[in-house]
Amino acid sequence: MTDPDTGTRALHTVLIPFATADQPQQLAEAPDTEPEQIYAILTTAGHKLTWHETISAPHAAA
Repeated sequence: MTDPDTGTRALHTVLIPFATADQPQQLAEAPDTEPEQIYAILTTAGHKLTWHETISAPHAAA
């Protein structure tokens, strides 16, 4: 993702166990579903969602 105003870039990754992602037919058929839709599908299927945030930046050469 890139902020159009500042050019700041961010990477967003969604990690879902296969056993969970395979249950809702929508995700089994379309694994490239947008994150917002994935969250809605999993919540509707009765899953409790949790988030973990990690921030990193490239290291400058010495």
